[in-house]
Amino acid sequence: MLYQEAFARAQIVAIHPILQESMNVRIQYFHYLQSLIEILKINSHEKNIDTVKWMDVNSQIDCYKEILCGRQDYKINSRFAYLLPADLAIIFSLRRKYALHEMDIIPNFIDIARKISFDFNLESNDDIFLVTLFEAILSEATRNRVTLNLIQDARLAPFRNYLEKVRRNSLFIKKAPYKILVTATMSAGKSTLINAITGKNICAAQNLACTSKIHTIISKPFDDELKSYFYEDSSYAQSADEQLKDDLSSWDAVSLFFNGTLQGQRLLFFDSPGVNSSMNEDHMKISRDMIASKKYNLLLYVLNATQLGTTDDEEHLKFIAEHIGDIKVIFIMNKADQLLSEETPIADVIARQREFLISKGFQDPMIYPVSARAAFLAKKSQSCQLTRSEQREFNNYVDKFEEMSLSTYYRENLGCDRFPISHDEAKDLIRDCGLIYLESRIMRLCKHKQKNERKKSPNKRKKRSKSKKKR
Repeated sequence: MLYQEAFARAQIVAIHPILQESMNVRIQYFHYLQSLIEILKINSHEKNIDTVKWMDVNSQIDCYKEILCGRQDYKINSRFAYLLPADLAIIFSLRRKYALHEMDIIPNFIDIARKISFDFNLESNDDIFLVTLFEAILSEATRNRVTLNLIQDARLAPFRNYLEKVRRNSLFIKKAPYKILVTATMSAGKSTLINAITGKNICAAQNLACTSKIHTIISKPFDDELKSYFYEDSSYAQSADEQLKDDLSSWDAVSLFFNGTLQGQRLLFFDSPGVNSSMNEDHMKISRDMIASKKYNLLLYVLNATQLGTTDDEEHLKFIAEHIGDIKVIFIMNKADQLLSEETPIADVIARQREFLISKGFQDPMIYPVSARAAFLAKKSQSCQLTRSEQREFNNYVDKFEEMSLSTYYRENLGCDRFPISHDEAKDLIRDCGLIYLESRIMRLCKHKQKNERKKSPNKRKKRSKSKKKR
């Protein structure tokens, strides 16, 4: 999970102003940018730094080359000189921990700024302006008035919208993420639920032990139309496809924009292995170690609505009750559509399950009936055309959930807000299958945590100021 929080950024190069120029200008710009990076590497005493620590910088360079220059092999207008500090700060932002301490990137950028100013024949003191812009984007100063004033500078007028997104990107990375662990026994639909929440097909959803380690799903601040897959060897791959053709169990983390109610929120989802795999006993240990670590803010426990109260669930629930502490738990009764054929009303099924959870040590458990598959198909239909079989499945879900009236359960039993009928089948299905109520609950918990953190921040400043006065 190394650098997972920094990977939340969107690939801002996808909306870079230089893309509006000719291919020749883009190639020249990229080459110049690459030459500056090489200078930074040399000046940063690269020999004393593990080569692996440069791998993500190199991957970012590859991403820039692919988007700016396409697959082509390798006098830029002087106005583009003012974009270079932003691009260098973006490329090195993954290296913030190393850059500021081991590589001395900021001090070395003074020489880079002088070179840019000389090569582009800029006005005097423009090198100072370039350094200030670079520091503002890379450091904690991104939020303050200085950065806003910089973006308003006349020299940056052509790139104001782009640099505002750069600033927004940097602010997003620096937010403390709301961390959510998803756990379940096999075949409960854990991976399908994550696909539904993100609105993207990123987790393999099959009736077998797909997840063999903790996978991290990281939200982005805005849609760059890319998914970034990260691997143990510190490498990563960009993909605009629905999913990579590679083995979906090989990646450690994926960064993408969430489609739905949670879009734009700073989130980390941890997808854990099913705990009852007969093929690999390590799966249970991996999940239990993560649960016991308490390195998350919320636990989502996915129950299979067609197999409630199994022995495997009992054992896993007992372990969670003993190790969860005061971390909040939400129980998701997945595959709720399959309860429609039962003679017992769904409210009665949930009531029995609630009693079962209370008997296992959970006080006042929150149970959210959901069909993750229905929600995923609904979100997918909003961005692309469904296959014939998917469209038939989608239509079937629409009919089923109009009859089930889950919205009534959510309002009457959980006190959830009313979401009006939109007369858009996809939007209404996301509501009727229960997902919008789960997403809204997660949203409220996330905002509540952020609000508490903002309240704590002034107190820390007051304590520091008091300690100074005492001295």
